[in-house]
Amino acid sequence: RALVRSTVSGHDYTGEVANAYSHDGLGILAVVGAPNATFDEPRRRLLKLSRTLALSSPDALAKFERPELSYASGWSRGRETFKGKPDLTKGSWYAHALEDSPAEGDASAYRYPLITGANIWPRSLVGADFEAAFKSLARSLYDLSAHVLRNADRAVERAEPQAPSGALLRATHTRSRLHVGRLLHYYAPNVSALAMNNSEDSPEDADSSWCGWHNDNSVVTALPPAMWLNEATGEPLHADVCPAGGLVVRTRRGVKVHVQTPEDAILFQLGEAAQIISGGRLMATPHAVRKGQAGLSRESFALFVEPHWDEEIGTRDKLHALHVADAANDEVIPPLARRLRNLPVEFGQFLSDSYVEYYT
Repeated sequence: RALVRSTVSGHDYTGEVANAYSHDGLGILAVVGAPNATFDEPRRRLLKLSRTLALSSPDALAKFERPELSYASGWSRGRETFKGKPDLTKGSWYAHALEDSPAEGDASAYRYPLITGANIWPRSLVGADFEAAFKSLARSLYDLSAHVLRNADRAVERAEPQAPSGALLRATHTRSRLHVGRLLHYYAPNVSALAMNNSEDSPEDADSSWCGWHNDNSVVTALPPAMWLNEATGEPLHADVCPAGGLVVRTRRGVKVHVQTPEDAILFQLGEAAQIISGGRLMATPHAVRKGQAGLSRESFALFVEPHWDEEIGTRDKLHALHVADAANDEVIPPLARRLRNLPVEFGQFLSDSYVEYYT
């Protein structure tokens, strides 16, 4: 199945967005035509520094862990669990994407301390350009997300004329300061570990061997092309060297699809907040990451475009329909019915309830 593609322009791509994000869609839209200088240059700078950061000494990295924020800011490795064990297959750097202190001047931030803490940056390990590249790439992705969400709103409104106008764009681009970037280094498997995992894993486990099945909680997640590296040397490699590894998505019919990002594209993957705001007209994307070849690391960046923490999302009359529509993936995703008991709900509360389901 091919990715649904859209170009960067003022044209109406409502049909493409509806095909990508509807109940029977793949859940991912590939946007092409973005200026290379805007996206590709900071992407390459940042993803190369991702390896440098992740291969720093554990003692040095520990200084940038933030247990008081549940490791959802700064450096995190082995703090999530996978198959009941600490997940050491990847390391992450989390930071607010558009401003360092989004809670400043906001009286509601005290209710959600785990998601509103100020940024820190690992300048002593990777220099100042890490922060600059992170923010530059995130800003460009955020700006491009408005193109996607504008068309997503049109798709919802055409299917349901009584739906609020511009709800997705308004929730993310009017007052929200909660947009989080996550930089990931997937550690290269060694030959013996890869052989052992391949012999023990079921096909379902193999698909999620680098990152387990989950939905994002965002409205939409922006994904520029990942980078494959020879982990030992840092040499960039073409994606063709690892054709089986990387992002895998699961449709509502249970079909798993390996997604290979076109080099000229930015992927936009729908999150559960969009599903809730649209009343189930648009559906979130269950996804996982499949382990690559021995000796190769994968560097990637995700921007989670989200409502403000105190933004109320959803309407009570849609609650049952959301639970029913989401049940198709209950076997791999923590059921929405356990995480979404009432509507409307503040996004920060939904995020906190989802975190408990996934990580405790």
